[in-house]
Amino acid sequence: MKNIQSVTFIILIVSLSLVSCTTLQIVERDTADSGNIAIYLSGSAPPPPYISFTISAIDVQKGDEKWLSMGDLSLSVNTTDLFEKQILVGEFSLPEGKYKKLRLRLSKAVLKRDEEDFNLAIPQPDGEVIFHTEFKIKKDDVFPLFMELDTSNSIENAYMFKPAIRIRTRMTEIKGLLSYVTNTGSNSVSVIDRESEKVVGIIRVGRGPKGITANSRGDRVYVINSRSNSISVIDTANNEVMDTISLITGIEPTEIVLLPDDETLYITNPGSDNVSVVSTVSRSLITTIPVENSPLEIATDLKGRHVYVSNSMSNTISVIDTYSNEVVNIIRGVGLRPQDILITEEYIYVVSEGSNRISVIDINSNRVIKTISAGFNPLKLSMGLLNRLYVTSKVSDNVNIIHLTMALSTDAKTILSGTITGEIPVGSSPVGLSFDRDRNRLYVVNNGSDTISVIDLLSESVVETIYVGKGPYEMVSIK
Repeated sequence: MKNIQSVTFIILIVSLSLVSCTTLQIVERDTADSGNIAIYLSGSAPPPPYISFTISAIDVQKGDEKWLSMGDLSLSVNTTDLFEKQILVGEFSLPEGKYKKLRLRLSKAVLKRDEEDFNLAIPQPDGEVIFHTEFKIKKDDVFPLFMELDTSNSIENAYMFKPAIRIRTRMTEIKGLLSYVTNTGSNSVSVIDRESEKVVGIIRVGRGPKGITANSRGDRVYVINSRSNSISVIDTANNEVMDTISLITGIEPTEIVLLPDDETLYITNPGSDNVSVVSTVSRSLITTIPVENSPLEIATDLKGRHVYVSNSMSNTISVIDTYSNEVVNIIRGVGLRPQDILITEEYIYVVSEGSNRISVIDINSNRVIKTISAGFNPLKLSMGLLNRLYVTSKVSDNVNIIHLTMALSTDAKTILSGTITGEIPVGSSPVGLSFDRDRNRLYVVNNGSDTISVIDLLSESVVETIYVGKGPYEMVSIK
């Protein structure tokens, strides 16, 4: 009798395995009719128990009942790390269509209590936990899925770990202090709530988004799509692309600046050695201005009278008159491979990646009056608190702090100097910077680790890490 029962059990197990093999399919990556899904996990309340668990795989079910596997994960999660924080489980490619279920497969779960570890049972078969949630994947779109874990209700019968997860396909209301991050590798823009320091939305734009800016009212955000030769115009009330402006004449558009009147955009095109001028009113190209070799960064003075362009392969700065839209001056002596430009009432600061320095230019004479050491391979800079400059070092993976000082010479002329007083380690390959003056926080875009480091400028330390899309490049903040 026992042998008959054993044989029956083996047949049942084999049958279940065969059923599983026939209903589970591996997702085809990046097909012509595919979109992406980005899955985030967070926690809503302080967990009474400390639980660590491993998500070994995630599957989704289409409307035709077939399960699609998004691959093996082996993602270790600690519930204490989720409290008021957010982690990116992954960004996956999925075929177009409607989906109705999501399945997590868990490989282990451990409860820690009174300095002891207790293994928890996981659901069977194969640690599967299924959630009903309907969403639609569209071609070339990025769809966010937000999972929120309630730790206190995730243990059944004192020994079974069954994660109590609420799934939302979108935030019911996106408001507050928002920031927008271009993700070059994901062809998207991540929307961050700076009060919670979490991603609250994802907006699909063109291919290879890089430069980004916002108007003074904060109701429009403009995104440069470097591989689509276009500008995506985002309506921040709905967080959707409301219009796309084609840039026919420029090649590899990279950076963008908006004049203070909110009516004119200037875009650098390093592939064609020119600058495109676009009207935000008519949403059309006004003109194209030739500059020198490989223009990258661009900035405007406080009144919008002149626009300054760093020509990275000519080692110069082109000065454009915004009334005539012509180059009226060339600033030389700024070092090798000039990059970012920061402008105040008196000075123009230019980062030179190849010379490891910042050139300080008198804004009236357009002459270099001082050079300041900026650390190894500096790229971007921001003005912060108490006469401090913050400069990203892409190779060293840190932000250098430069303290500026002013003194009077014997002939009553102002002498400006700067010294590196510290460095703050951040993520891999930091590039963009965004300064939140009201909250004394500096946001650093880490292109190599797909994250944003949030620096508290009073303690000069990273206080949060926000996971965004692939290859983040630049960030703009609105109130």
